[in-house]
Amino acid sequence: MLARSGIRREEASSTALVGADVEVPLVSGGVRRYINLDHAASAPCLVMVKQAVDALLPWYSSVHRGAGFKSRLATEAYDGARVAVRSFVQARSDDCVLFTRNTTDAINLLASALPVGAAVVAFASEHHANLLPWRRRDVTFLPVPHSPEEALEKLDQVLRWIRADTRLVAVTGASNVTGEIWPYAEIARLAHRHGARVFLDAAQPAPHHPIDMTGSEIDYVAISGHKLYAPFGAGALVGRSDWLRSGEPFLAGGGAVDYVRVDDVLWAELPDRQEAGSPNVLGAVALGVACRTLRPTHRGARRGAAQHRSGHHRRRHHRASRCCGHDCPERYRLALPELRRWHRLLARPRPQTTPYDAVRPLPDHHRLNRRNRIRYGRR
Repeated sequence: MLARSGIRREEASSTALVGADVEVPLVSGGVRRYINLDHAASAPCLVMVKQAVDALLPWYSSVHRGAGFKSRLATEAYDGARVAVRSFVQARSDDCVLFTRNTTDAINLLASALPVGAAVVAFASEHHANLLPWRRRDVTFLPVPHSPEEALEKLDQVLRWIRADTRLVAVTGASNVTGEIWPYAEIARLAHRHGARVFLDAAQPAPHHPIDMTGSEIDYVAISGHKLYAPFGAGALVGRSDWLRSGEPFLAGGGAVDYVRVDDVLWAELPDRQEAGSPNVLGAVALGVACRTLRPTHRGARRGAAQHRSGHHRRRHHRASRCCGHDCPERYRLALPELRRWHRLLARPRPQTTPYDAVRPLPDHHRLNRRNRIRYGRR
């Protein structure tokens, strides 16, 4: 199985998960090993990530503000995590790496940094995190496309029509409603032909698929640690620095300034400018370790995909995946019959519900959910 997927045995051992052997009680009595079907919503912790956090805990201290040994060590670990994230998304040398709480936090940060008068274009099929922050701006939501070609055609039309000097196209890398992998590299090239920039919500594809900002010409990328098997409350926004350093920072506070008076302030340079307050050092280091750990699996995934395309691994009973009513050659394949069975089970009335159970997708997603029976997650 490992050879068939293109992943080496040593790579598989490095991706062992905390809690993989946990047993849970059954309503009928006894216990069984827990099968987690929720990895796409929030992934468990990699063993290597836990080991790194445990090793750092005795040495934890403030970063960028202490002269003691622990402080210098914690600072080095924090800055090293920034290097790991940069390498993971294959960012350009002059791109800025900002640590955030998650993808949602990263997108809101970018939305706050857009120049005055900027216009945003997004598809109505986006995750809530890539829809709601843009509503504070001049935003155009395109209808859910029926094919990648239609997505590019609609985007080309609207970019010809929008006359704003500054434009941003916000797109997901992979939908957690349908599983479809979006043609974001083609979208980036099209947007650049019109002088627009591109933001990629990489929360879903990053754990499984290489993100190449330089090769795909992506201007901004956001990732979440809890999707990358590092659930310690950290994410990242990576991208061009000019927008991020203009204007006031998203959060104002200690660490984001070089000079302060009651009636005046001199904001610090990036990344400090956009990382006010005491940083989540453990979360950032956990994210960095996860990025270093997952990169070899991405190389294995590329080998497996190349073998599949060359015909080395053909499935005897292959059924084409469908997305938004059309065949999708590139898609994270979901066991839809099994998910439908679980959906019916979980959808039964329960005596108590939490506020999170009341979350509903936006109108355009109701049509998709009726077909795929997949609920929205958090980022």
